[in-house]
Amino acid sequence: MRIYTYFILRKGLKPIYYLFCIPVLAFLLWSPQPLSADTGTLERIAAAEREVNYVGIRLKTFISSRGTRTFEELVIHKSPDIFYGKELSVVGERKSFGGPRGDERRDERHRDNRRSDRNENRRNDRDTEHEGHRWHQVRGLFSEKDVELIVQNYDLEKSAATEDIANYETDLLTITPKFAGRPTHRIFFARENGVILRLEALDAEGVLRAMSVYTRISFDPEIIERKWKAFQKEIRIEPQRSYSISLADGENILKTKPIQPEYLPPGFQLQDIHGIKDKKNTIH
Repeated sequence: MRIYTYFILRKGLKPIYYLFCIPVLAFLLWSPQPLSADTGTLERIAAAEREVNYVGIRLKTFISSRGTRTFEELVIHKSPDIFYGKELSVVGERKSFGGPRGDERRDERHRDNRRSDRNENRRNDRDTEHEGHRWHQVRGLFSEKDVELIVQNYDLEKSAATEDIANYETDLLTITPKFAGRPTHRIFFARENGVILRLEALDAEGVLRAMSVYTRISFDPEIIERKWKAFQKEIRIEPQRSYSISLADGENILKTKPIQPEYLPPGFQLQDIHGIKDKKNTIH
């Protein structure tokens, strides 16, 4: 049996059902940097993400060259291990076809293949509806290591926000990169408990690329417990195939030292390795 070794960077990683050792790049300066005055605010937000329980509904929007998609998501957080979400409905979706000419080509294809398109749309609708009823595990934004890396590579600025979100007063934490070409994040969090109520991600040019905002949220323990008992019956989460391992474990799996990049841009350093298992537990 032949054994192949693959190395893939985390950026742009899609699910692949093989065992990989993946070098992961993280934002990490080569020299220590002084802590930001608003580090405590980020630490408070990270702690709330782990410790504060809630149930709510939020709108999420993703914008890319492929188009725009906005959907409504139900979220429940009851502990660090109970953090789940489920898509409820697609509010709006627009695909990019490359401008007017692309639209003309699309229209022509629709005229020539109307019946085929209708059948395909029916299948897509059924698939989307099926996916929308699936629960998924929500990953927290800020681990302790993430906070450390962000503080080293970004400037943090806290300010009072003028708008209420889901009937809660908010403050704003702006996370601005110290290096060119990095994204900027704006976090609107509940002044009362530090929970993120709105998150905006802007690219290096300041263009909004992603946003999520809660339209309804409750921190009432009785409501959370009642909702959890109802949701618990339908939540079925597949075991995660991706897991973090040490460099030494990676060497044992591959029987050689993992290949490391010869050049890292300023602010990047190799952090750790991830393995992904295939469903049949075979190695390729």
